[in-house]
This record gives sequence, structure tokens and C-alpha cells, in this order.
Amino acid sequence: MEKINEYLNQCFGPYVMSTELENLKEEILANATDHYNDLLSQGKSEAEAEETVLASLGDIRGLLQEIGAPKKETTSRSAQFTLDKDLIRDFADSVTGIFTRALDSLGHDGTRTEVYANIEKIEIHGVSVDIAVLPSSDELVHVCAEGNQDEISFEVVDDTLIIREVLSGNLIFRSGMDLALEVPSSLRTLDVQVVSGDLNMSGISLEKLGFQSTSGDLTIRHGSLGTLYMRSLSGDVYARLNDLDSFDAKLASGDVDVKCIYGGEFSAETQSGDIDAEIGETVTSFFAKATSGDVSVKLPRRLRIAPNLSSLSGSIDTGISSDPDGLPVTVRTISGDIKVRRK
Repeated sequence: MEKINEYLNQCFGPYVMSTELENLKEEILANATDHYNDLLSQGKSEAEAEETVLASLGDIRGLLQEIGAPKKETTSRSAQFTLDKDLIRDFADSVTGIFTRALDSLGHDGTRTEVYANIEKIEIHGVSVDIAVLPSSDELVHVCAEGNQDEISFEVVDDTLIIREVLSGNLIFRSGMDLALEVPSSLRTLDVQVVSGDLNMSGISLEKLGFQSTSGDLTIRHGSLGTLYMRSLSGDVYARLNDLDSFDAKLASGDVDVKCIYGGEFSAETQSGDIDAEIGETVTSFFAKATSGDVSVKLPRRLRIAPNLSSLSGSIDTGISSDPDGLPVTVRTISGDIKVRRK
């Protein structure tokens, strides 16, 4: 966490630290710490986790300028920044290594199709993969992979199909992989972990969908999900579902747009994005937090709620009366507006 603390200190250093800025810095640091610990629990090294979190923090300096944070008086331009020679050297070494490995192998592009039976779970691990998922008509899993065939592998372990995009060392000229899947109604779980790439689904019902990416969007139309779990640094989630029992999303810079007829637990957090949620009558909990984005919530007309809304520098608009015995609806923003309405 040392580099993360140093970066935040550099971003906030030129500004007068008011109570509002102290709260903002603590909020960003807390989110970064949670993200860092999540990555460690996934098996990332401390260095990898630190670099990933730094990449996810977005334009903090731009945010501070946007909210009009007052700057300290400085005596000279040279006092505002210094060059880290070690970082420059590491960067030069990294670039040299990338170009060296890029020439090792170009592989060959092509299309590969696979068919599997008795699959209840699919795992997809990749670097740059765009994925489309549709229902199957014959209760089999059909996979079509387009891209460098030297960089993809398929493995079945018990009832789990594991699809991996394997790095061959050619990072510059690689065009990524496209996956099209047709899945049966017996499929229970889809777990996707990619560096970059979008996931598009339509008409699919699953017990669990997990989507983790550095930069990728998740789009779901129709269908039902028991659990939807998403973690992304710069990706959006758009979902239109009949049933959604549990929604849990944490984004660094992305929008959340979720509507479902029947919903249970809802939890969404984004640092620089908007949250737009419309939840059905079966909702059992609701929590939304945005650092520099707006939050708009539509709730069932007959649902008794106890709103708990707060914004550091944004407006709060709600015409719903509070019922102390109602469902707690918690919404937090730093510099975004909050709007809560009934459907």
C-alpha cells in the first residue's frame, strides 16, 4: 500500500485539506484498501495488487479541480513535483521487454468450435476477450472461438468447462479473442475473469454470474440471475432482468444501470460513475455509494422504506416519507446528486 499512499499524498498535497477533502481522501483510501485486499485474496502478489489499484483510481487530480478544491500557495514550480529516477528506469525496462517479446511469435488466427455435454459451470480466464452468451437449443454447450488459436485452451474438470486465453508473449500485435457461447438451461454458474473485454448475455438464467475485469462492460438483457457479482476498474454494468436475488458491484470508474421486476439484495459502489437502479417489490436490502457520480433510485410504490441519504456537496431530492419500521435504503455520495422516487 506504500505506493498508493504516496500517490494520494501527491494528488492531495497541493490542496488545502479542509474537512471535506479529508473525508474524500479517506473515502478513496478506504475503497483502494478494500480493492487491494480483494486482489490479494484472489492470489495476486502485493506488487501486482498495488499496480492494479493505482491504475483503477482514475483522474483524482481532475476530480479535485472539478469540485473546486482550493490550492496551497507555492513558492516555485519545481516544488510541485519531482522525477523518480527508479520509476523512469523501470518503465524503460518494461517497454524494452514488451517490444522484445512482441517479436517472438505472431501465432495464427482462425476459428475453433467445441461442443460439450453435462456442463454445470463455465470459467473463462483471459486477457483481451469479448464474450457473447445466448441460450442453446439442444441442452449442450457450444463454443466458437475466433482469434489466435495458439493462445486458447479448453479443459473439462468434473462438471466445469475451463476456457483460458494463454499469453504467448506477443503483446503488441495480438488482436484479442472473440468467444460466442450457447449454453443450456442446466448451466448453473458462469465465472468470467478478463483484463479487458465485454460480456454480453441475453435470455440466460443462472444461479450465479461473476464478472471481474480491468476494463470491460457487462450487458444483460432478459433472463434471471440468483447472484450477480461484478468487480471492474473501468467498466459499466447494464442489466434488464426478471429476477435478481442478489446484486453486488464495485466499480472504480463505471456506471451502474440495473432494472429488475423482482429483486432481493442490492449493493453498488462506484468512484466516478452514476448509479441508476429500479428494484422490484421483493427487495430485502438496498445500498448505493458514489464518490463523484449521481444516484437515482426507483422503488416499489407500496414498499415502506426508511431512507438514509447523504451527500457531501450534492443535492438530495426525494418525495418519499420515512417509515422507521420500513426497509433501510442507504445512499451515499461525495459530490453527486441523489434522487429517490417510487415507480
